[in-house]
Amino acid sequence: MVSNSRDSTASIENTLNAKTNIINLQNGTYSFKLTVKNDIYSNSDTVNVTLLQNTKTISLALKKGWNLISINVIPNNASTSSILPNSSLIKSNDGYFKSGQPSVFNSINEIVAGVGYLVYNAIDETISITGTEMQSIVYLHTGWNLVGVPIQSNFTVTSLPTQTIIVKDFDGFYEKGNTMSTISELQVGKAYYIKVSDNCEINW
Repeated sequence: MVSNSRDSTASIENTLNAKTNIINLQNGTYSFKLTVKNDIYSNSDTVNVTLLQNTKTISLALKKGWNLISINVIPNNASTSSILPNSSLIKSNDGYFKSGQPSVFNSINEIVAGVGYLVYNAIDETISITGTEMQSIVYLHTGWNLVGVPIQSNFTVTSLPTQTIIVKDFDGFYEKGNTMSTISELQVGKAYYIKVSDNCEINW
């Protein structure tokens, strides 16, 4: 709700649940009711908004054992069991999932675009995920962070914040000024451990 100097107020009511996050909406038409009123005047109108976003299907190759992964689309179905049906353990910076245990103990119930995950998969497989393309800013905290790649193309490691100390995955590392570094890009579909000297952000 907003107000002006004449004590008029304007509010928007939508037909969705009040907790709905607009970035998670799928393509379609949504109705919003706009109301403007003050002590002597009130008027309402309904506006239909059509949401059209780019959708794509991505493929991720998972090997039996541990994988560092991320996705760069907002999934049509984000449930953990739908996206990673053969994964028995999933970890992120602030969450955990273990198959077979009561759901109350699992804090990862959905796979979120742009978040890095450490995943133990039971088999070698390639999974397909359909969703809406996204880009975002990722906030890093002092120390180690598990980071996914939310954009649609690889990201040059030298474009990371100046606070970056080291970047690691299962196969290599990057350290500023170290000629032995083997990581030159953060690759779509993967996740990385990034250590920074201070709070900062990656503006993809």
